[in-house]
Amino acid sequence: MTEKDTILDLLQETMQEKTALAHHPARDFSMEDKTLYLRILASATGREEDSRKMNYVDTLLSTFGFPPEEMAELESFAQSPNKESIREFVDSFKDTSKAIPFLLDVLEMSRRDEISEEVADSFFVSIANTLGISKGMQEKIRKMHSLCFEEEPVEDVALLPLPPEYALHILGSQALEGNGTAKLYLGIAYKESDPPLRDDAKALEILQHAAEKGNPQAQYYLGEMYEIGQGVGQDIPQAAKWYTKAAEQGFGKAQRNLGTLYLEGRGVSQNDTKAAKWYAKAAEQGIPTAQNNLGSMYEEGRGISRDDTRAARWYAKAAQ
Repeated sequence: MTEKDTILDLLQETMQEKTALAHHPARDFSMEDKTLYLRILASATGREEDSRKMNYVDTLLSTFGFPPEEMAELESFAQSPNKESIREFVDSFKDTSKAIPFLLDVLEMSRRDEISEEVADSFFVSIANTLGISKGMQEKIRKMHSLCFEEEPVEDVALLPLPPEYALHILGSQALEGNGTAKLYLGIAYKESDPPLRDDAKALEILQHAAEKGNPQAQYYLGEMYEIGQGVGQDIPQAAKWYTKAAEQGFGKAQRNLGTLYLEGRGVSQNDTKAAKWYAKAAEQGIPTAQNNLGSMYEEGRGISRDDTRAARWYAKAAQ
């Protein structure tokens, strides 16, 4: 397949069920249309030799009715994005937050080697800076995107301080492409977000499916939903069931929560020995609340032989 065919395929995929754009004046193009053309331009300028790269751009844009003056403007923008041109581009969106999908599009195209890393970084940083997104937040957006492609899900992904509107878009776009890790994170994001972005029904559906397939992280969060009655009727025995499945696979937070259920006799028969056992496993994984509770059990000699030295040690670890 030639480079031109590759770019045309990209155009075809992006334009699913869209009418021919030749009938739309350039000044009336929507954010989606502008993003489409910028993707094409970025692809062409990132993949072609200097002597050939704009030929494909000319062909593509003229095919869809871009007048010559608009073609020249967009070609210039694609070759050397700068703060002024980016600001003009962003300001053309009535709602600048709609430019966020373009940032994520750039990251995804770079990951798939559809545009060069240099071009992708130039577009990403320029647009993000113009939108007022701090460098720290830019790194978090990149990190969330990259997490979708880690072999093993990250346990504390829900704690990543990324605005939910960013997280849901990143994860949602990847989940639609069949990325199982992204779909898991999407379920967690739906569960953990505040209204109006929180969606308990979607969270429950996603997490239930992943939990039944044996994913310990999904089992833990599903257990939480049953324990507090989030999106489903409160059912402590069901919570205990899912915590147990996750705990037996070594998921620290599930071990801690299961220890508490045994300590309090909720959803399971009260059992101090089992409570101490699960707190100990979670404490060894560095869960502060489990370390504190284990220290308390050593101090009281509850479910375990009293040991003030070990109690003090676990209290100290929890306080770190």
